[in-house]
This record gives sequence, C-alpha cells and structure tokens, in this order.
Amino acid sequence: MIVVMKSLLARKGTIKNKIGNNNKQNRMKFCSLSLNFFTFEQHRLKQNNSIMKTSCLQLRLDRTDSSGTVNFAGAILQYFNENQIEILEKNFKKVLSEGKSVQLEFMLQKKLKGCFSAIISRQSGGIFLDLFAQAKSKTDYSPFTEYPNGVFVFQFDVDSQKYLLRYRNKKAAAYFLGDTSGQLTFEDIVSGKDAPHLRSSLDRCREIKKAFIFERQEVRIGNSEGFFRINLLNTETGQLIFIIQDITLKEKLVEESKQLLNEFKALFHAMTDAVFIMDQHGRYVKFLPTSDTLLYKSRDILLGKTVKEVFDSKMAAFFMKNIKKCIENKEVVKLEYKLDINGKEVWFDAYLSPLDEQNLVFIARDISLRKRAELALRESEERYRALFENSSSVMIIIDPESGKICAANATASLFYGYPQGELLDLKLDDLDCSGGSDYYVSLHQETLKTSVITRHRLANGNERDVELFPCKLSLNGKPQIHIIIHDITDRTRASHELKLSTQELQDANATKSKFFNIIAHDLKDPFNAILGFSSLLYDEFDRYNEKEKKYFIHQINSATQGTYKLLENLLQWSRSQSGKIEYNPEQIDFCNVANNTVSSLKTQADQKSIKLHSSIPFGSMVYACENMVTTVLRNLITNAVKFTPRGGQIILTSRKTNGFLQVDVRDTGVGIRQDQLEKLFRIDTQYKTMGTENEKGSGLGLILCREFVEKNGGKIWAESMEGKGSIFSFTLPVPK
Repeated sequence: MIVVMKSLLARKGTIKNKIGNNNKQNRMKFCSLSLNFFTFEQHRLKQNNSIMKTSCLQLRLDRTDSSGTVNFAGAILQYFNENQIEILEKNFKKVLSEGKSVQLEFMLQKKLKGCFSAIISRQSGGIFLDLFAQAKSKTDYSPFTEYPNGVFVFQFDVDSQKYLLRYRNKKAAAYFLGDTSGQLTFEDIVSGKDAPHLRSSLDRCREIKKAFIFERQEVRIGNSEGFFRINLLNTETGQLIFIIQDITLKEKLVEESKQLLNEFKALFHAMTDAVFIMDQHGRYVKFLPTSDTLLYKSRDILLGKTVKEVFDSKMAAFFMKNIKKCIENKEVVKLEYKLDINGKEVWFDAYLSPLDEQNLVFIARDISLRKRAELALRESEERYRALFENSSSVMIIIDPESGKICAANATASLFYGYPQGELLDLKLDDLDCSGGSDYYVSLHQETLKTSVITRHRLANGNERDVELFPCKLSLNGKPQIHIIIHDITDRTRASHELKLSTQELQDANATKSKFFNIIAHDLKDPFNAILGFSSLLYDEFDRYNEKEKKYFIHQINSATQGTYKLLENLLQWSRSQSGKIEYNPEQIDFCNVANNTVSSLKTQADQKSIKLHSSIPFGSMVYACENMVTTVLRNLITNAVKFTPRGGQIILTSRKTNGFLQVDVRDTGVGIRQDQLEKLFRIDTQYKTMGTENEKGSGLGLILCREFVEKNGGKIWAESMEGKGSIFSFTLPVPK
C-alpha cells in the first residue's frame, strides 16, 4: 500500500519540542516519498515469565514523483521507540538523496490497537494502510493508480441492490480484455466458486463498517481465474474498497512444495543410509528420518555430542580432518571407514556435503557386502594367480579383442621355448600354424568351444599338436580368455598310427576274403576242367578218335596255362602283401620294357588276329622297379587281348607330364560300363566278366597293377566307353 508524504519525518525529540509531548495525534507533513508496508507478523515473546505480544513490521521506502498531500496519522509514532524513529528518519533522507529503495524491519514492543489497527491489518501477515484523508473525505483515489495490487471501489445502489463499480486502478483494469467502459457491477467483475461468499462479505463490511481479509479465495476476476488474497475496507463516504492480490502462482508453489516435501519424507523413510547434520566442531546437530541401524549409537545419545566424545582419538581425528576439509574448501568430501557396531564389523562409504558456513550434511552408506565381495574376489584372484604360476600345465591369458598374450606361466615359457618377456610380445596367431585361432580372438560369441585341437609352432621351428581348453574370465574388470594347453603330439601320432593299423587290418581282412574266394572259385574251376578231360581220356582213350583226343588235350592245356598264370599272379600278390617281393628301383628305358612285353604276348594276340603295337619312343626313361612295371604292363595287355574281339587293335603310347611318364594301353574292345569302372582296382569289390571268347579272369591282375604302380610312386586309372574300347593309363616318375 502506497502512502505519499510531503515532509521528512522529524526526530522524536524535535516532535516533542515543536508539537508537544502530548500532541502525537497531530499530523506531520512529509516530502515526496512513498512508504510501502508489505509484511507483518505477530510474535509472542516470553519475558520475565510472562507472555507479551509483539509485532514485526517490515516496510520498504521508495522515491516517487506522485503529487498531493497525504496525512500520516501521528498515532503510529506511539509504536516506535526513539532509536527506531531515528533509523526511519535516516533512511528517509537516504531515499530522497540517492533515489534508491530501502527495506526496513522493526520489532514493535506494543500490541497494535486503536486507530493504528484501522491502518494496519493484523491477520495472517496481510498488511495494508487505510484510506488517506483525501480518500476518506474527497473520494480521491489517485494514490492507488500505480499500486501493484488491483483496487476496485464499489458503491452500493439501493434501487438495484447491487454494488456498482466507481473506480479501478491500472492493475485492476488489466484483468479485463476488450471494452469495459459501461457500468459494471460486482457480479460482472467477480465470479467463480467463492464469489457468493465475497458478495455477502461486502454487505457485512458495509453494515458493520469493519475491514475484512480473505487469504485464499478461488474466483474469477475478469479474464483471470485462480486464487486471490482479498481485502475489504469501508470508507467514510460509504464506498467499499476491494483490493485483490493474485496468489495463484504462490498457491501452486505451495502445493508443489508440499508435494516435494512429502516426496522427500517418503525418500528419507525409504533410505537405508544414515543421514544427519554436523557442525564445524563435529557435533551431531540433527538426524534426518532415515534408518537408525547404521548409527554407531542411538540418536538420543549422539545428539548434541561431538565425534571426540563418541569415538576414540584416532577415529575422531579422522572425522574432524574431513569435516574441516569439507567446510573450509566448500567441497564434497568422500571417505571410507569401518566401525564395530554391536560386535559386527560394518564398512561405510560416506559423503560430506557443505550446508552453510558452519554445518554440513553427513550421508553414510553400508558397503559391507561390497567390501566382503571385494575381499573374497581378492583372495580368489590370489589363489588363481598361485595356481596359474605354479601349474605344471601350459597356461596363457589372451586379450579377446586383439588376441595378444597378456600373461603366460613358467610352464608355457618352457614349452614354447620363449622367455616370458618375449612370449608376452606375441599374439595367439603367432603361435598357431593351422589358421584355427580366430575363434579365440573375439568374445562376440555367447559361448566358447569346450576344446579345440590345432598345431602350434615352437621357438625352434618345431610344430606340436596341441589341445586348447578356453574359458572366459574377468581380471581387473576386463574380459579375458584363459587357455589351458595340452601337448597331444604323441596322442595324435598314436591315433594316426591306430587309424593306419585299423585300415591295414581291414585291408588284410579283405585280402584274406579275396584270397579264399580265389581259391574256392578261380582255382576250382580250372582243375575241374583238367580232371574232367583227363579222366575222359584215361577211361575212354580208345573210344575217341584223334580229333576228339586233340580237343581234350587242348582244353587241358588251356586250363593248365590259365591256372599257371593265376598262380603266378597269386604268388606275386602274396609276396607284395607280405612285403617279401623285391623292390629295386632304377633308371630304365620304358621303350625296352614295352617292346619285350609286346614280343612275349604277340602270339596270344595273333591267335585272335589282334594287332598289338608299341609307339613308345626310345629314351623314355623312368625311375622304377623293372620287374614290377613289366608285370603291370603284361597284365594290362593280357586284359586288352582278352576283351578285344578278333581283328581288333591294341596300341601302347606314352607322354611326359609334370615329372612323370604317362603310359596308355588303348584297345578297341568291348569297353566297360561307367558304374563298373570304380570297381576295377578295389580288392573289396569284385569285377569279373568273360572275355570275347569266353576267357576267364580272377580280377586279381588289376589289383596287383595298382599296388605295383603305387609302390613305384605313380597312379593308375581307366577310361572306357561301352562298345568302343578302353584306355588303361598309369604314371611312373621320370629320373631327376
């Protein structure tokens, strides 16, 4: 509320001299100055065992350019002592000379009453001045024009029984939008929930001529809706002053503050931390409503005591050092300590935060579980390190991202032949010589394999078969892979030898089965022919003529020659299987071998009018055993004669390729079906068929050919098309 004054407040002594001791009710004029009363509180002070009510008056002095004379009731001076009047005068001068606002606060030792109560309201902190003399007598409301709160002046109209608006200041006019120049009533201005209550309060104020203050009214003023503080005052002219202050924001802040307070209370009640306030001397000042289980002693015992009175000298010195650091440096201090509470060791993680110049907030959290876990982890790591360093197994630790070896025990250094320092400079890929280590270089996969077999290269260049057993672990917070490495070279070699032995055993079993099959069939049939024809000649010799006898003898001879060839092949094959056949490789001219073999078989070919010819040039040198390659070539030519019809052709050719001499035996025989080609050189499957003139074979010759060719470092294969002939080819190494 603004009061415009035309004179400087005189000192109390001066007032006494000029006006007289009993003339306080006289009006005093002040220079152009505004006096803004804005806060008021009632206090109850206990003095000399009696309760005395006091008043706290806060006011602000502002320079103003407003004109006009305002009388200030001298009765107000009775509430100020001499010292307070002196302070008031001094600050009036300061405002006039410097043009700055000044805020003052006075404790009035007398209860406000009488005429002053008409000037100042004592309800709930609301302060406002009464109308000035001009407003009371001349209805001059100009002092309210710049007043920060809205001011409406109503006049009751008896005919309409309504309150008509007679005046409103700038703040009040701001609550309306659009044209409001017409005659407005109270109902046009005020509406909403509490409007009826305010309307009845106007009637009451008019009737009993008493001021009213309503701290919180939910109404709509013009275009603004919210909460308002409202003052009602009756003037000497019968008009009613309606003063409003928008407190919507304040109410919102109050509600938010209450909500925030409730949230903090809930938070504190839910906290398991110990939270309390200490002063700069280490004294327990206040405990927040959190758990008491973490307090060294009960809060009743601790409250008001210092850490020196609670803890031993060492612990107290530790706390005081950090308390001093927190307050002097105005910084948050973190500390860790342990206490023995009820016979139990409790570890704390605490934060000290400065509250003001002399106090701080102490928040302590129980970290015993974490400390015990850290201790257990430390012990586990120590046991692991001891196991790692002293293990007789090869152990390394690698970084999963780079594959770099982070650690290696002494056994690993001994196994790989590197000093430990050099071993730590390597990656797992540097040791691996099989390309199978990529799996360990990354932890992107969810799980690692249980084990992996690979090969590692040692420092001396030797390679060893190893089996790796990886597992994930975390050291110092970093993911790593721990690998146990076993040397399985001997095991791998033994496994390989076992596989070879198994294969040899299977081959031996197949050989034995083949051998018995040959004995049962291939030998039995020729001997049946020999025995049958010889028995006929012996029993019926005189009955047969010469031609028939010659036929029988020819059959006996043919069966005998076939049996001889079979026995010869069996003998060579059995010797090769037992390892008794002689293998004497040497440089030979395969042209000579081919020519000699062709000559020995030419008679057999001529009997079927088959043209047998070798085109292998002189100087076709190979490095091989002559007896073995001769047997191979003889068997291939014999088969070609057997399966080539009369008038056919067999040609031997050769060519050099990639360090080998390739020999081809081409015939114009009946050919072989494609599904039968793969059976030709296998001992576990039989391929037997009759020749063009019913010549029989055992199938053993081709098996013998394969073994002899491979014994000499070559390969053998066949190409054929049924009805067009076959090509049997083999290779022999050329001398270097």
